[in-house]
Amino acid sequence: MCFVICPTCQAQIDIPDDAVGPNRTDLWNVVHCDDCGTGFDYDDEVQGTTELDPTECYLAMFAAMSRKEYATARERALTLKAWLTLGGFYPPRYTETEVNSYLAGMLRRTSHLAR
Repeated sequence: MCFVICPTCQAQIDIPDDAVGPNRTDLWNVVHCDDCGTGFDYDDEVQGTTELDPTECYLAMFAAMSRKEYATARERALTLKAWLTLGGFYPPRYTETEVNSYLAGMLRRTSHLAR
């Protein structure tokens, strides 16, 4: 199961696996947020799956930054940030301060990619 983040209230909206990718069954990609009532299309904004390994995501973000793959690093950071915002647990071997600090710094350094 994948999810998108509501652009208005930042709530997680679950979408089925067959709603993404080349074999998707719903070509319009429009969802409705039950929390705030906003309807929006998510096209390429799928954040990830509801089953996330935060340690793997954190290390993938770090490795992508080391390889100067800034778009990939930003994607991983946004996925991890969404996971944590929605109540997901922090990577076990890292402190909340360490993860939050690295996320904030990395998102600042790659903010030009959000445009």
